Amino acid sequence: MHFLDRYALNTGAKIDKPFVYQKFFPLPFDRYITFQPISKPAKNYDYWQDVLDDIAPYLTENNIRIVQIGAKDEHRFIGPVHLQGLTALPQAAYLINRAMLHVGVDSFGTHMASAYDVPLVSLYSNGYVQNCGPVWGDKDKQILFSPDFSKKKPSFAFEENPKAVNTIKSEKVSAAILDLLGIKHNINYETVFVGKQYSNTAIFTNICPSDQAKMKVANGMEVRMDLNHDEKFLEAVMQRCNVAVITKKPISLELLKKYKKQIGMLFFMVEDESGVKFVRDAISLGVSINLISNLPQDKLDELKSHYYDIGMIGKLPEIDDEDKKKILAMPKNSLKFKSNKTYLKGEHVYYNRLKMDQNKGAKLPEYQDLDEIPSDFFEDFQFQKIIKTS
Repeated sequence: MHFLDRYALNTGAKIDKPFVYQKFFPLPFDRYITFQPISKPAKNYDYWQDVLDDIAPYLTENNIRIVQIGAKDEHRFIGPVHLQGLTALPQAAYLINRAMLHVGVDSFGTHMASAYDVPLVSLYSNGYVQNCGPVWGDKDKQILFSPDFSKKKPSFAFEENPKAVNTIKSEKVSAAILDLLGIKHNINYETVFVGKQYSNTAIFTNICPSDQAKMKVANGMEVRMDLNHDEKFLEAVMQRCNVAVITKKPISLELLKKYKKQIGMLFFMVEDESGVKFVRDAISLGVSINLISNLPQDKLDELKSHYYDIGMIGKLPEIDDEDKKKILAMPKNSLKFKSNKTYLKGEHVYYNRLKMDQNKGAKLPEYQDLDEIPSDFFEDFQFQKIIKTS
């Protein structure tokens, strides 16, 4: 039973098409779609940016803009015109009523679009569509996505981990938007893998540059001393910004003492017991230490006694062998990948380590050919999305 029917039974109220007071809101364009991606945590889809990236060139070609509405502090996606916090409900209703299409999650915008019979693409997550889906409007102009609940019931929870809504593939949402707009497209790829860290904010990682004078820096960057142990480079970065440091070798204690205020966290990769003295000395200087390791669990258990009075050793996420085998078995000429892990080398930006090793930069984190899979490709596996093209 739909929630609205339940309310009607409980209150005796008659179900009728709602009237919503609208208030004019000026826009410098007429052709647009409205976008309301944020609601309760369990409903928030992590791959909206992929959808926006898919549809952006088609919308631009057809002179259609994307207008993001919602609350003031909600995430600002790349691409839309941002009106978060600038529209009261009557103004948002005005915009939705005049939109070519509405896109979003189960929230105010979805139900307003159905009341105004505006074409609609909406994602559902922690409940059954038949219980909370749009009531009004032409169903032929509504495409509603929901997780597969045939084997697992929805949680109905305010928060979920992992979120069921993320099982919906972004390319399906992208194609649905363009189909309802009547725009021909070639979005015919299939997502075959999404890493657990892919939806996180891009991580900036430094490798020792060839030209420190042109080095780009920003607070909060990781300095990967484990990949290139260069203390002169580390000092050059710490002179300019705050950092997190990842190392598997001891670093000069004089250097740490001099710049300890610039080090937010030092991650020490445990490989054997030889690092114990360095870690203790660094802690005595006031440096915050986090122990990590990618050793097999049995080897890690043998080392715990050496570090027990320092702290727990965090096991780095392991690659699922089944995921790895699945990717390796696919024809390489049909695969593309995108990574959210950013490497900086001198003045150059690389959106994955593979391209950095090949000295191939990119202007944007975009899908790139995966015509070869080197041995270290899977080190950043959890930060990647891999698709198969037809």
